Amino acid sequence: MKQRNGIILALAALLAGLALIIIRRLEDMRQEEAPAAWRGREPGGTRGVPETQMYVVEERTAAERREAVQQTAAAEEQAAVEDNLRRIEGIGPKTEAVLRAAGIKNFSQLAETSVEELERILGAAGMPPIVSPVTWPEQARLAAAGEWEKLTALQNTLKAGRRREGR
Repeated sequence: MKQRNGIILALAALLAGLALIIIRRLEDMRQEEAPAAWRGREPGGTRGVPETQMYVVEERTAAERREAVQQTAAAEEQAAVEDNLRRIEGIGPKTEAVLRAAGIKNFSQLAETSVEELERILGAAGMPPIVSPVTWPEQARLAAAGEWEKLTALQNTLKAGRRREGR
């Protein structure tokens, strides 16, 4: 019986020691992860940290958080959509492959890309200078908005993606 009590007391002491080690480690982790304004704060005292800096809280309403999540989801969904870029006057299969390799996979992405960036992408891929992206962002904006009649009207004024002279 005395031996059993001795073992129980030894186990209790061991568990108490482990509990202290775990508590200290958790406190260390809290200090590492806490904002600078929280560090050094003791219950009942601020250790020189102004009360206005004690708690740094991001104040966003539930509606603002939902809107941010929806915007992120919409952006990811839009990036996942792949459009037929050959519907843009001046883009053929080879050019479409170059644009896709550069991460431009839909009309919205093409519309947001500057002519200078498009020229850089085409030049880096060794495309001949006859390929001109001057009107591609404009055409892509119309296509992304689903304004197909306006796109057709614009494309009737183009040849190889460039405006025809005299029009």
